[in-house]
Amino acid sequence: MCIRDRYMKEWETKDESDNFSQKFDYEYAKDIVRPDVEEEIKKNVDEMINCELKLMKKGKQKPAKKPKPPKAKKIKIPGQSTGGNRPPLDLLAELVENGVVKKLLPARLSDFVGDFNLMGSALEKADPMMADPSMAQLRQIVLEYIAAPLGSKNIRQSLDKKNLLTYLFFGPAGTGKTMMVRALAHECNALLIDLSPQNIKGYLQDGKGPEKLLYFAFTVAREFQPAIIYIDEIHEVFPGGKKKTGNKSGAQKLKNHLLKHLKNQKEYFLNERVVVIACTNQPAQSNKKDMKSVFNKHIFFPLPDYGTRALLFKTIVEKQGGRLLDTFPLGALAYMTIGYTAGSFKKAIEKVLSKRRIEQIKDRPLKICLLYTSPSPRDS
Repeated sequence: MCIRDRYMKEWETKDESDNFSQKFDYEYAKDIVRPDVEEEIKKNVDEMINCELKLMKKGKQKPAKKPKPPKAKKIKIPGQSTGGNRPPLDLLAELVENGVVKKLLPARLSDFVGDFNLMGSALEKADPMMADPSMAQLRQIVLEYIAAPLGSKNIRQSLDKKNLLTYLFFGPAGTGKTMMVRALAHECNALLIDLSPQNIKGYLQDGKGPEKLLYFAFTVAREFQPAIIYIDEIHEVFPGGKKKTGNKSGAQKLKNHLLKHLKNQKEYFLNERVVVIACTNQPAQSNKKDMKSVFNKHIFFPLPDYGTRALLFKTIVEKQGGRLLDTFPLGALAYMTIGYTAGSFKKAIEKVLSKRRIEQIKDRPLKICLLYTSPSPRDS
């Protein structure tokens, strides 16, 4: 419709006598806008009705069954029946009374004297066999792999291997294996549970003694963290060689029960600050297959090298209250003592530096000739 026809139809015959000021017509405006508004409202109402219908249909449907939570896997703890549902504090009291839980002499990682072996790379090139770790490397390894997760819960939870941590310290007698355990227990403020064969003879005599002891030890360790389960002379527990028929020794009776605990309790010790540390100075006398399956990492404690021997001698003398002159031939002494351990040095110095000798140290400085009759490496 053209504008002229629209005007002739709507405005020409319209009475405007009452509209002198020519105000706009409300009704006329409403008639023009109303169709569009009605169409918009219709669309909105249709959408709301559709939504209501969908909700009604959902209400009639049976609610979906919630999936049942997975049942917690029951962990069978070997020897649990021997405990008689006793509380962990009661088990701890019995272990303390029998000398299994004990407090060792305090030590620090810094007491493990020695520096990096600066000749290590040259030795590796000259010999295809891997060079021995230096004392500084051993301190670093023990700090990162054992002390940090044992002392910090956050570090323990961030490890990839979250199961029970087990370590084997092996090397000649007197190289600092036990001292390292003392340092870990002291600096991490850890409970130490000594399961060494020589320390648990009373439990080994009874038929169910080993099973009962291990249940007590692992339960107490988990309850009172951080904790170290320490086993010295582990080669007696896992002896090598051909199997002999007959009665097993008390230490060998511990073997099967220990394997059961370490195998069945891996999940039981997820993220727990508990470590098992075993020591031996006769690794060749042990069952290598069992040792490899039981312990996550094997850490070798070698004889001290040239630089370590010199530093070790000076440090022990000063700790005993002695003093070395600047002219003392430390280099010659370090060369003469190849094969000596830290324990050998300590025994020799304690023998020479008596209380009376220390009082005379200013007038009679220590000389290398006084050490000629000191114990040999084999005496350590």
